[in-house]
Amino acid sequence: MNDQRLDRRVQRTRALLRDALFALIEEKGYASITILDITERANLNRVTFYFHYKDKEDLLFKVMQDLYDDLIAKQPPTNSLKEWLHQDALFAFRHVQQYVHLYKVLLSEKGSFSLIGRLIDYFAKTAIDKAHTTLAPDTQFPLPLEVVEHFYAGAFIGLVRWWVVNDMPYTPEEMATMCHQLEANSGLWAWGLDEHDLSAF
Repeated sequence: MNDQRLDRRVQRTRALLRDALFALIEEKGYASITILDITERANLNRVTFYFHYKDKEDLLFKVMQDLYDDLIAKQPPTNSLKEWLHQDALFAFRHVQQYVHLYKVLLSEKGSFSLIGRLIDYFAKTAIDKAHTTLAPDTQFPLPLEVVEHFYAGAFIGLVRWWVVNDMPYTPEEMATMCHQLEANSGLWAWGLDEHDLSAF
């Protein structure tokens, strides 16, 4: 079997497991799902599952990471920090809107606290990488960048939870604008910037 056919088979298997997991989360919540539930819904065996993932949390996190990686890859390139902040928020809220039923469960008591922690780490690392590639190498941060970005990643997760729990009272565009205003106005000092610096990027 050539590599291309193997790759397609792997993608198909992982898609089946992803779809089974998402359907089960919406039906019964994350906490009560077992590996057997997932494999039976996907019509696969347990050996196949463990060939790809350690456990159901590993499956969920890697599926979510793939979704976000794909989301980031689809964003138009920009060297403007100000534009990137707003664009990043807009794409994220549109993504949440697309999967709102999933997020309502994941961010409820039926979800996974550990997953939330791993997503915060992922969002923070993405923002740190972007800051390092956008800001001048000699930028002096008043606070450690890891502290700043974990703070904002946690705040973003909290904001998303409020939005979906309250049946999305604002559009993704409105949420992105408000999120950008909050982040830009409070984040300038933490990044060692001011309004003039931000408009220059």
